[in-house]
Amino acid sequence: PGGPGIGVSYSADGGQNWSSSQLALPIGSTGLPLIDNFDPTITADDSGNVFVAHIATDGNWAVGPESSLVVNRSSDGGVTWTGPLIVDLELPPVSNPDPAYRFNDRCQIWVDRNSSSPHYNNIYIAWIKDRGWNSPQPWSDIYISISNDGGANFSAASQINNMNNDMGNMPVPTVAANGDLYVLWMNYNVITGGNGTIFFNRSTDGGINWGTDTAINTIPLPPLWLYGGSDVLAKGASVIRAHPTNPNELYVVYASDPDGAGPDEADIFFTRTVNAGVSWSNAIRINDDSTSNDQVLPWMDITPNGIINIVWYDRRNDGSDLTWDVYGATSIDGGLTFVNNFMVNALSFPTPQPKNGLWFGEYLALSSDNNKGYVAFTSSLIDIQGDVFFSSFNNPILGIEDRIKRDVVLHPNPTTGILNIESETTITQI
Repeated sequence: PGGPGIGVSYSADGGQNWSSSQLALPIGSTGLPLIDNFDPTITADDSGNVFVAHIATDGNWAVGPESSLVVNRSSDGGVTWTGPLIVDLELPPVSNPDPAYRFNDRCQIWVDRNSSSPHYNNIYIAWIKDRGWNSPQPWSDIYISISNDGGANFSAASQINNMNNDMGNMPVPTVAANGDLYVLWMNYNVITGGNGTIFFNRSTDGGINWGTDTAINTIPLPPLWLYGGSDVLAKGASVIRAHPTNPNELYVVYASDPDGAGPDEADIFFTRTVNAGVSWSNAIRINDDSTSNDQVLPWMDITPNGIINIVWYDRRNDGSDLTWDVYGATSIDGGLTFVNNFMVNALSFPTPQPKNGLWFGEYLALSSDNNKGYVAFTSSLIDIQGDVFFSSFNNPILGIEDRIKRDVVLHPNPTTGILNIESETTITQI
């Protein structure tokens, strides 16, 4: 609270050089700036607009803050910004405790960039509203807001989940090739940790109506604080992404404690569906190290030609399980196999130590085109409190054999999962 708010860095040369701008502080219900700004999330539409959403509060944590979900827009690549536009505002609690109090938190923004979708260029923001001030349970619900006019206006918040005692956290949206909107979240006690259940829900009409909360898997979560409770807070998201052309194929990545106890506190796991979430594959471990060191906070993106990119924080290179690197893995066959892990950063770094405790933040950022994956991450290499770093990596080059293999593997019958080869192709080597 009282800091400069949300910063945005932008590059016009593929990440070689960067400039920075600062987003304006939102104005609260009292007419004063909301001084506590966090949870930034960024996306772009096919018209060249960039959108940053985040949470802002008045910083009054002693008696309960008011909280806003806000959106900023840039039409010149991040140089200048309009906004902030307040999408949702929750006022402070009126008593202590206040069971009716709501708190906006943990937002993620996404744009439907499928040109054949009936909801093309729709902007979706998913976030949680925590329930109650000083309530005995950390209940929360998943909400959505929609813009179909380029971010000029957003719909009123509407609830996605239909469980009464939901403890949903970190909702992540994605859009399938046919425009179906999915939101994934982890249902768990954010105070005690333990097991968590990964849920998703789907809307087939651009976020207006929703189905039933569907569980994918219940997993043992990494400890809330790693290294026996003495190190970094690592409450990360489960992340969902969709295949660029097959609307029935979706991918999920998450961190889990592989044995529920013991020295290995966290690994990265992946699962997929080929029938729009009716069933999911057995989870496979993505990190290929032979250590019992930690891997946490994964993020995922899919290239336009179907390559799956996953990155995460990783401690495999330190025998003491203390310093960090960023690692990645890619798949060209829809997540059936992943190539050997690779290191994204150049130099290992200790856990960042901001003023209020050991903390990365709760996200990595990853975006991909057909050629590269682009990663933003927190490192304490220069400043022990942490800075934002950028790196990129080359995607595998898809030859004709890879494209044929991918097309056959990635397009099974959506109901049975059986591979249906509808036509033969003759390939002549030149």
